[in-house]
Amino acid sequence: MIEVGFDHVTESWGRTARGDIPDLYLKSHQIRSVEEAVSDPGYRDAVERQATLTMAGPAAEAHYLNRPALRGAKTDLLQAGLLLAPFNDDQKAFDSHLRRIRRRARMLVRAPENWVAIKAVAQAVARRKHLELAQAARIADSASAST
Repeated sequence: MIEVGFDHVTESWGRTARGDIPDLYLKSHQIRSVEEAVSDPGYRDAVERQATLTMAGPAAEAHYLNRPALRGAKTDLLQAGLLLAPFNDDQKAFDSHLRRIRRRARMLVRAPENWVAIKAVAQAVARRKHLELAQAARIADSASAST
């Protein structure tokens, strides 16, 4: 299961409970330069997973509300773009890469086993207006366990 929660420092979703995925990768691997990181397939995978989590918020909002995401979607799109930019040499490659990540986020959100948990958390947020990470995790785990 993917751990997603709200980070009160950055005021954003998309961090794992243990930190950003690329940061965790770099802490466990000997990488000495930006060029080395960008050419490392494991680091690229970590960045793509982080970008996917970043785009999962707008994908979940759009799916839940049955309309395009508005709240924070531009910021999420910018953050995902900043993560992916170093891996693309031109605008066409970048646009294609970002489309793949957005598609992956939509598929992840819409997968029945994930959607049950996401919907339960969204309904709780709609009722309470605020959830701590631990509360969201409990709600998501409970919803997942009931399927």
